[in-house]
Amino acid sequence: LTASPDVLPSREDPRELAPQSQPATLKVAVLGLRGLQSARQLDHSVVVIGPRRPFVEVDAGRGGGGGGGRRGGGGGGSRSLMRRTSARNTPSVINPSYMEVLEIQLPLPLNSLFLPSVNIRVKDALFGGLRTPTLGTATVGLAGRLPAT
Repeated sequence: LTASPDVLPSREDPRELAPQSQPATLKVAVLGLRGLQSARQLDHSVVVIGPRRPFVEVDAGRGGGGGGGRRGGGGGGSRSLMRRTSARNTPSVINPSYMEVLEIQLPLPLNSLFLPSVNIRVKDALFGGLRTPTLGTATVGLAGRLPAT
């Protein structure tokens, strides 16, 4: 088998394959949650712990939907693309109010085809934060939600 050098793939720098992007700040206003329910355990045991200190995680990761979140900034960049609110249980544990604005610095692609999704997770801090069951999740696409550049 012989191949011409014209046919073989070039050894381009992988960074050149990334879409053109511009630095941006994504601001997410977290107002509050209403009607929280406890995390059901998989074995449907009789004892179900209700929410104690729920918090919200917002992740604008790079193609990383559904994972366990990013700990220590492990997304290829030097900064973490995940932010979280403080754990709250006021005015009540099932209706916590946050009134926080989470800011995430990230490179946004110029082509809307490559825009990331924003992943939102509601978790509960149990046993001083040693256990954080997920109470709910949502994903919001950024396409059509950003001002024109």
